[in-house]
Amino acid sequence: MANGILYVAFGTAFRDEALLSIASLRSQMPEIPVCLLTDEMPKDVPFGGVDIQLIQPEHVRAKVDFLTSTPFDKTIYLDSDTLVELPLGEMFDLLDKFDVLGTHDWARKRKSLSRKIEAYGQIPYGFSEINGGVLAWKKNRDTDRWLRLWKELYYRYQSPGGRDQATLRLSLWESGVRLYILPVEFNVRSREGRAHVRRQRKKMGNNHLRPRIIHAHAFKSIHAGKSPPSNFWLWRLIMRLRADYP
Repeated sequence: MANGILYVAFGTAFRDEALLSIASLRSQMPEIPVCLLTDEMPKDVPFGGVDIQLIQPEHVRAKVDFLTSTPFDKTIYLDSDTLVELPLGEMFDLLDKFDVLGTHDWARKRKSLSRKIEAYGQIPYGFSEINGGVLAWKKNRDTDRWLRLWKELYYRYQSPGGRDQATLRLSLWESGVRLYILPVEFNVRSREGRAHVRRQRKKMGNNHLRPRIIHAHAFKSIHAGKSPPSNFWLWRLIMRLRADYP
């Protein structure tokens, strides 16, 4: 099969949540093939076109074990807690040029994990963690190696059931796949998620999420040829006030 959407959701609560996500997908892309990997057949699927395959997951992050089971040549993977608001077909188009698509996570590079996983800590901060809830890839030798590497690194460095994004970051860095970072509107996260990361300052590091470059004219009059005031501290203050901080 050429293109399709993959879900890995098991246990009644996550499976029911995935069916709600699929309903939102169906409202935008009624004909797109969908594959749901789960541990029990749902009692009621109120829409067609869903290929349900049974799996035997061993822990809550078991998607690392099953992503290679996708039946599609081009796959968009969605976590169960996703709401699809517009068609996603252009993601498949992007996979003509790139191997993997993802979006940045609020966690860029965790100080605590950098101490525990040396290879993770050696990756520059600018290569952010990628959120594992919205991913896309095409089948080829490089992506097959990446997915297998992610699984290998996960079991090497993280306890089964633990978070998988540190090893996702490491696998993408080491695999050599052609990675494209999608705009934030392809994976809009919750305010609570960002607030949680900000509260984890000790684990994340003091410079985590601090702006590196602010890009804005402090004074719009510069477009009329009027130079800004030469007072550096005033200029910096106004630049910071104008910035739309994440």
